[in-house]
Amino acid sequence: MMQDPAYAARCSLLGRTVGARNFEKGRTVEVARKRAPAVSAGKLAHIHPAYRELYKTLRGKHFTAAESLQMVEDQRQQTSGTHRRS
Repeated sequence: MMQDPAYAARCSLLGRTVGARNFEKGRTVEVARKRAPAVSAGKLAHIHPAYRELYKTLRGKHFTAAESLQMVEDQRQQTSGTHRRS
């Protein structure tokens, strides 16, 4: 179908007119606010949900990701009463 130059031109024109408007709809503040929790949950999926705020706080205090994760794991073990096996 895309070998037909007239069809390709119609598709291109439609993409430029309709696609541009739809592209801009995804770049609003409201969409970003809705998207942020899902993106954050995906990036922090390896951390228990109850400890994600602690992790974010530690990262904000300039600890490395490894240090922050270790502190979160230590806190989780202290809270749950279980011990980590080496």
